[in-house]
Amino acid sequence: MVIVDWIGLGQSAGGLGWIGFSKMDPCPALCYGQLRSIITCRRALTRSAAVTTMNSFIVSRIDYCNSLLAGCSQQQLDKLQRVLKRAARVIYGDRRGDHVTPLLRDNLRWLRIRERITFKLCLLVYKATHGLAPSYIADMCIMVATMSTRRSLRSAARGDLLVPRTRVKFGNRAFAVHDRP
Repeated sequence: MVIVDWIGLGQSAGGLGWIGFSKMDPCPALCYGQLRSIITCRRALTRSAAVTTMNSFIVSRIDYCNSLLAGCSQQQLDKLQRVLKRAARVIYGDRRGDHVTPLLRDNLRWLRIRERITFKLCLLVYKATHGLAPSYIADMCIMVATMSTRRSLRSAARGDLLVPRTRVKFGNRAFAVHDRP
């Protein structure tokens, strides 16, 4: 499985209305603000209404542009994972010391942050290689097997994508490709 880091740490995608992670990250703070608002009215909501509210206000905010987080450190991703855990505790009324992973996995069927990012990137690559993505994304995902000089390589038989070559260190970081087991 090939995963592409679209943007390096410290960069931003301001044109998308999303600011990348820096030392003062706004996304977890905004999510906790939304959570505090939901907590105040949680008793008036049924469990299904609480799940819908969390999906609308918290999970959608985390999922928006999460493919940009592919190269982030574990520390940055842990902040967002704590938001998801807190949201699950609010929905089910669990205490802080209770295990939340079974709630996230079994009851809510929410993926962990790292898995969400991997899923989003895999979905983007799938759509790009099958003609379902916009042309600006599809143009970046070139199969090795489509190039006449590389058809006999093992990477062509595996269905790998071509990694663009760059001459500067920033370019290498922006399009770093790594294997995930």
